[in-house]
Amino acid sequence: MKKAGMYSMVFAAAVVLSGCAAGVKERAAQMAALQGSVFQESTNTAAERGSAVLVIKAAFKTHSEDHYILEARDSVHGKQQYPVAISISGQGAAWTAAGRPEASERFVNGARQPEGGDGVRYTLERTVKLKPGRHAVYFA
Repeated sequence: MKKAGMYSMVFAAAVVLSGCAAGVKERAAQMAALQGSVFQESTNTAAERGSAVLVIKAAFKTHSEDHYILEARDSVHGKQQYPVAISISGQGAAWTAAGRPEASERFVNGARQPEGGDGVRYTLERTVKLKPGRHAVYFA
């Protein structure tokens, strides 16, 4: 068992020292060069030449601020604003979703509704202009 661990450590060191990590550095440099050039927020929904328009819409519900007794006071659940992070091909942005109180039925026709009950419904709608190409989108 000790030999297997030793062989794997030697193999990992050989990979790093052989220059395989150079590709990672190059990719990081490329991403840094692209930072800020992938998308920009816009209020205009008309596409310009060489760009595409992406409308991002999200709606989600959390419990109300005082729902759980032991929840931390600095929790974002149930507040008027909810922080949202988005990253498109490495370019990130921090947005806030506006919230409003909502009360809905917990059960409809005997089936439990996942977003039922008292809570805060958050909505977000943003328009961005994208550069052409394939993009990876991360939303949290």
